[in-house]
Amino acid sequence: MVSSGITAWTRTAGDIIKDALVELGVISTGDEPEASEYDGAVSRLNGYLQELDLEGLMFREGTGTVVIAAGAGGATLPVTIGEVSSVRQIVSATYQRPLIEWNRSEYYSIPNRTQVGQNPNAYHVQKADGGTQISVWPVPSAAITLHLDYLRPVEVVTAPDETIDIPQKWYNCVMMNLASRCASMFGSDRLDPQKVARIDGRAMQLHQRLLDDDRPNSYTFEPYHA
Repeated sequence: MVSSGITAWTRTAGDIIKDALVELGVISTGDEPEASEYDGAVSRLNGYLQELDLEGLMFREGTGTVVIAAGAGGATLPVTIGEVSSVRQIVSATYQRPLIEWNRSEYYSIPNRTQVGQNPNAYHVQKADGGTQISVWPVPSAAITLHLDYLRPVEVVTAPDETIDIPQKWYNCVMMNLASRCASMFGSDRLDPQKVARIDGRAMQLHQRLLDDDRPNSYTFEPYHA
C-alpha cells in the first residue's frame, strides 16, 4: 500500500465550524449552518483562541526590532508584539548585548529614570490601553535598535475561508472544544445530553494534551545573578 506522502492538512474556519456542529448533531454532513449559527460559532471560536492566547503557547514565537530615539526613554511596540521574553541591544552585525528585565516596582523605584547614558542595561515592559510600552534605562544618548524575542497575539477569525492561526495537529482539539462551547446555542430539544457530556469530556482531554504538547520536556531552575 502506498501512502499519500502529504503531511499538510488544511482546514478553514468554516470547515471546523461545520464539523463542530455535525459533532453536536445539529446539522448533517454536507449541510450549511444558518447565518446566526455561524455567527455564534465564530464568536465562540475566537473566544477559545483568546483562551489559548492566555496560555502563552510557543507556536506564536517571533522576533523583531524596535528603535529607541536619542534622548527617548522608550517606545510604543507594534500591536503584533505581545509578551516580550528577552531584549538585546544591537551593537553591531555580530554582537547583540543582552538587557536585564526589570519589573514595575524595580523600574519605578529608580529616582533618576531620565538619566542619560551611552547604552541602556535594563528594560521594562508596561501594557496600557494605548499600546505596550518598552522603557530602557539609562536613556540612550544616541538612537539605538533593540532586538526582541516575543509571543505575538493570536489572529482572530473574520471569514469562513480563513485558516485558523494554530498548528494543524491542534485542529481536532479546537473543533471539539468549539463543539463543547456551541452546545449552549441550542435548546435541549435539539441536543442529546449524553452526547454533549461525551463531547465535553473529550474536549477537556484534548485541551490538556494540547497544553502538554507545547510544553518543554523539562525545566531548569537556576539562581538569579544581578
